[in-house]
Amino acid sequence: MKTEPMNGIDVPALKAFVDSVENYPDRRTVGFRVTTEWKGQTKSVGKVSSYLLGGEEFSRDFEIHADEPFELLGGNTAPNPQELLIAALNACLSVGYSANAAAMGLSCTSWKLNPKGDWICADS
Repeated sequence: MKTEPMNGIDVPALKAFVDSVENYPDRRTVGFRVTTEWKGQTKSVGKVSSYLLGGEEFSRDFEIHADEPFELLGGNTAPNPQELLIAALNACLSVGYSANAAAMGLSCTSWKLNPKGDWICADS
């Protein structure tokens, strides 16, 4: 019997993964491989190549562009590193909230994260 995903999550598959990690400690390690190359001025490109899960490597192929806005001496061609960091943290929380809610039988209809990040440059 196939169950419908909850919050887009295959709950039986999630529970099987959790059981696997609990029963086999060597599967608890996840490693990510990203190489970043400076492209001049304030631009850089991160290349996601693979990740390791339980000792097995899985290929990936993504690029993550970063740049600063004009006012911070950049070319304004991509989000800046701080914006990418906030987006990455939001995405991490989104996965956690959605998966945990699904595992508990809670259906999410909508939600939004809207944090702010302030960086202050000051003399020491």
